[in-house]
Amino acid sequence: MNYIEMVNKWFTEYISVLYDDDDIISVLLINFETKDTKQYTVKIKDIEKHLKYLRYMNTKKYNVYFSVNTLRNNNNNRKTENFNKEQRALYFDLDSKRISANQLIKMLYDEIKNNKLPHPSLLVKSSTGNYQLYFVFENKISFDILQNIMKYYNEKFQLDFTHDIARVFRPPGFRNWKPGKNDLVMIPSNNVIWIDKNKNQYIEITSKRISNEWLDIIQKNIQDIITENITNDITNNSNNDKSALEKLKELQKNIKKR
Repeated sequence: MNYIEMVNKWFTEYISVLYDDDDIISVLLINFETKDTKQYTVKIKDIEKHLKYLRYMNTKKYNVYFSVNTLRNNNNNRKTENFNKEQRALYFDLDSKRISANQLIKMLYDEIKNNKLPHPSLLVKSSTGNYQLYFVFENKISFDILQNIMKYYNEKFQLDFTHDIARVFRPPGFRNWKPGKNDLVMIPSNNVIWIDKNKNQYIEITSKRISNEWLDIIQKNIQDIITENITNDITNNSNNDKSALEKLKELQKNIKKR
């Protein structure tokens, strides 16, 4: 497989898992050297027609970003109110200033091993040591529910808060021209991230959507952990802190069933 075939394969795989043909997304181009920014919307079924232009702009040091979430019809900007209220992905930027990339991947593996998360749908290497992680569900879900789950894991993994609905991520097959970088945004070879080959420990990148049954599993695990942690706080607080009780009720309400 030559270079063009490889990057096209990454791009096609990414688009087909994350979006449907009728979905509308925002495309953002940023040149950090000239400070020039371009933005427009495109329907996914027409995205192939834009590839030549996007690749050309990327050679001119424009960074290419796609909105992870989809827009409602006839909207041409990334205002929060212009996005659909139901989306289908959990997405994380594994780029922590406090925890190394290797440790983050190990933490992710532990969640998967303990049946708290499924193997991810997509993992995109955006630069050396930095990854974009996606869990894409078969059916759309209220974004409020997705956002609360992402907030929980962003706090747990000490990640930047990237759970806003208008978030843009880098699609694979383009170069990352962020200042000080010149990396090809790519999908890991063989769709596998090895933790320990001797122990046969790895994360499989499935390139598939996840059954919505996993949503119930993820929510229950989070509820159980939140309940245990706050109950312990209350037990250890001789004043029986009412604010902790209120926090427990609020978090349980947010991480709610469909």
